[in-house]
Amino acid sequence: MNKVIIIGRLIKDPVLKTLPNGNNIGSLVIAHNKRYKDKDGNWQEIANFFEVDAFGYTAEKTSSLKKGDEIIIEGSLKQERWETNGEKRSKVKIIAEKILVVKKDEKKIVSDNEEYEMIEPPDLDNDDDVPF
Repeated sequence: MNKVIIIGRLIKDPVLKTLPNGNNIGSLVIAHNKRYKDKDGNWQEIANFFEVDAFGYTAEKTSSLKKGDEIIIEGSLKQERWETNGEKRSKVKIIAEKILVVKKDEKKIVSDNEEYEMIEPPDLDNDDDVPF
């Protein structure tokens, strides 16, 4: 099984291209911030960046997105391989099957024809309620 679901913010506006065969491809880059406590108990944050490609109808919908939008991507991973000056290279991309937009001000998550109520996550900075 090859399935990925990730939440992140667009770091720049998506680029929508039409291929010579008439198919559309939407390219975007998202940042996903991970928070964790270091060995001294201090909160740290690290940003990871992921390239995402969307095709067809999903690609067309990327034109309504803009830098800073928080989105949820559901898709699969694809490893691209190539050679540059005799050196083998590779990178992993996310191939988007579904893109949802998170609208925190309206407390909902929006897809093309579906709307989901957003559930507020617990306050992870407060360890008082943690039972262990």
